[in-house]
Amino acid sequence: MIADSSNPLPGFVLALLLASLIQGGPAPALMDPRRVAPSAIHDSLEASELRFFEEWREAYRLSEAARHQYPRTTASLAVRAHAQLRNAFTVCGSTFWGDLEPREGPTSLRTGGGAGSSEPGRTYAIGATLFKACPTWALGDSLPWDERVSIDAPLDSRFADPIRAARASIIALFDAGARIRPRDAWIAGQRVRLQIDQREIARAAVAARECAADVSWCLLLQGFAEARSGHERVADSLFRAGMREMTADERCRWGDASVLLDSAGRDAYRTATCTMRDSLNDRIWWLADPLWSEPGNERWVEQMTRAVFVKLHSDVDRDERYSWKPGAGGDALAEMVLRYGWPAYTHWSGPIVDYWRWSLLGISGKFGVSSASPSSPYTTFEYTGGRLHTLPAANVLADPFHSSSADWHIADAHDSTRRPMFTDASELSRAVNALNERISSWWPAEHFFPRAAIADLPRGQVAMLRRDSSSILATALMLDTASVHRPPSAGVAASLFLSSGPAALTLVSRAKGSPGSPLVLFGETNVRAAVASVEFSADSGSGAPGGRVRYGVVMPPSLASMHTGETAISDLVLLRPPAAQGDYPSDQRGILAMMSPSDTIVKGARLGLYWETYGFAASDTTEIAVWIERYTPQGILRRFGTALNIATDLNTPVSSSWTESGLTGRANIIPGRIPVVGRTVALDTSKLPAGDYWLRVVVRRPRGDPVESRRSFAVVAK
Repeated sequence: MIADSSNPLPGFVLALLLASLIQGGPAPALMDPRRVAPSAIHDSLEASELRFFEEWREAYRLSEAARHQYPRTTASLAVRAHAQLRNAFTVCGSTFWGDLEPREGPTSLRTGGGAGSSEPGRTYAIGATLFKACPTWALGDSLPWDERVSIDAPLDSRFADPIRAARASIIALFDAGARIRPRDAWIAGQRVRLQIDQREIARAAVAARECAADVSWCLLLQGFAEARSGHERVADSLFRAGMREMTADERCRWGDASVLLDSAGRDAYRTATCTMRDSLNDRIWWLADPLWSEPGNERWVEQMTRAVFVKLHSDVDRDERYSWKPGAGGDALAEMVLRYGWPAYTHWSGPIVDYWRWSLLGISGKFGVSSASPSSPYTTFEYTGGRLHTLPAANVLADPFHSSSADWHIADAHDSTRRPMFTDASELSRAVNALNERISSWWPAEHFFPRAAIADLPRGQVAMLRRDSSSILATALMLDTASVHRPPSAGVAASLFLSSGPAALTLVSRAKGSPGSPLVLFGETNVRAAVASVEFSADSGSGAPGGRVRYGVVMPPSLASMHTGETAISDLVLLRPPAAQGDYPSDQRGILAMMSPSDTIVKGARLGLYWETYGFAASDTTEIAVWIERYTPQGILRRFGTALNIATDLNTPVSSSWTESGLTGRANIIPGRIPVVGRTVALDTSKLPAGDYWLRVVVRRPRGDPVESRRSFAVVAK
């Protein structure tokens, strides 16, 4: 049974294999490029590299076999549950996958022809033939290593040094081959790749700079090496330079972002011409940039790094473990890497699962592989948490300036209970189901692991005020200590940006905030339609994450567009109560500094309200009315009782109105051709029951046309 496949090899077979590798087993044949004709150098190097990959693959199999071998009767329940779940993900899409394949669960990437759906939360399928990659979150509480950092991490300590020595020999051959054939793009690429695998990052960068092949390819290799060194800003510049050196068709292929989009965005993208895709890509990566306040675009650098990774691996048809031929698993692997990067952990359950999988598919002997010796081990592809989904949805791509903050959710916080794998009541089945429930169902079309974490911030309250030739954008939000992982004593330096396009970024305001307290930012701007972003960087010292919230804004027209005699009213601004029952300030800066960080108030709390009128002079007589109307559903019994006059209608509006003849005191007055008059009032909400409300303010001159503004707010119980 699959559940027992983690006991992969009989002991005597394992011993023989270990002896073969440790005690001087046959080393791969190395073909010195200096002893072959220049035309055969490529082939000789590839043959040597593939033989090295075979040695690495055998070391990996032996390491995994020894690591996961345990007697089926004495293994702990937790170990057996992990093995059961990992085996199921390893053979995803098979008959055994059955009930495990959740409609709201991980993506399944399969090889072959045909197309499928990749809506987040649905199974993705590209045919169903030889090999499938079913990425998932890490199934264990912790992972022993991160394969993104070191490809040799899974190797047993007995094999690691011999493998590094063997790879060093291969690298020496490629160094010699590069001196003989300096313009060979394949040699240049594999030379960089092998140095990266060897964790000789500085030498990889040198090898990339020595590349004398096509200029665009050499620049991409340099960017790849710099990105792996952690130099994202340098990599960003090199990748962009490489793209500029490409022909239009090459740039179209390298820049293809369709696989990263949701189904609606992907369909639209794939119908676009290459010329159209250039502008689409500019928009995609503008919106996908994690933090506009930091130079470069970390997400785009990550994507270009993935694209070079796929190219380097597919150029050899197979790597240390997997086949990269399109019909033998390469298409599934390439799509997985392009969408999610290389996983942190790949668990091999042993040859029994491989043999069973190949036998189930009925493809023995195809692709030059027999059922007795599968070419690629079937493994899990496990990703650690803390990843971000930053590419915009189709509706944001189409109209970013009317997007909501919900459209920009980036963090993996959408956990929900998944349906059980097994319905029987055995102890093992219950343990597997419990383990499966812990895996987050959040699985977007793409994600990446950022250099530093970024937390989603709440949208808070947003208001816009009009001025002569510009507008004021003001926002207030609460810095939750749990979200930003900082104590109240640790401040953050936040920025408010407006961006109307890929090359248009305007800093509106900067402010310092403290966790557990409101963060208020406001400033004057001439930008009319844009994406607003409140953000701050991570704290490299403490490891505390950065923060971000984005949404579309369409600013109101300036007062210069109004005619003399015309009147208007601003957004309504909710204010926090003043300290010690004091009065609200009368100046604009003081008023906006007291913005409430949300549109929710606690029952019984004091609430302030600020608005501005335009075109009303301070000396005018004005009629003002304020309505508070509850719109929370009351239920059928209360509605029936209200109809019979035996119950109170909780949604009955509360209103107040008054007339002012000239303003005196603490009003905010800005004279001009179109005068601005700001009013602040305190509202008594102590008698409002918990629920959702509309707040409306209407202002007019006697017998004049009214102007109205409204906004929603909520009252919650203490």
